Amino acid sequence: MKKTALFLILALAACNSGDKPVFDEVPLPPKTNWQKTELYFGLNIGDTGRVDTADFARFIDTAVTRRFPDGFSIIDVRGHWFDASRKVTVKEPTKLLVVIHEREKGGKALDEIAEAYKMRFHQQSVLRFDYAGEAKF
Repeated sequence: MKKTALFLILALAACNSGDKPVFDEVPLPPKTNWQKTELYFGLNIGDTGRVDTADFARFIDTAVTRRFPDGFSIIDVRGHWFDASRKVTVKEPTKLLVVIHEREKGGKALDEIAEAYKMRFHQQSVLRFDYAGEAKF
């Protein structure tokens, strides 16, 4: 009996390491006021021109980085869309900008970025897609 009691005491003592209380390890709830926004930048200029790598990098440095200094991602994608006036499918190299931001912040800045791109590179449009979501860091 004494051996069993001693074993139980030692087993229970081993369970408490004394490092941190258990409640400190509970994860924080996700932040629900976050949004993921994607901007799709086509790289073709008309039928013959193209935004080159250096020009696009300068655009990101001047138009995006200062508005989102906490970070963003740029992904190379290939866009496909149907040009109804010419009745052809256009395959266009595209850069995808992904920004995770608080819903109340960033919307105006992203609109400004899209407008700046259209003006600078003579684009008809920049596709913007917003997703509401939860963020955990």
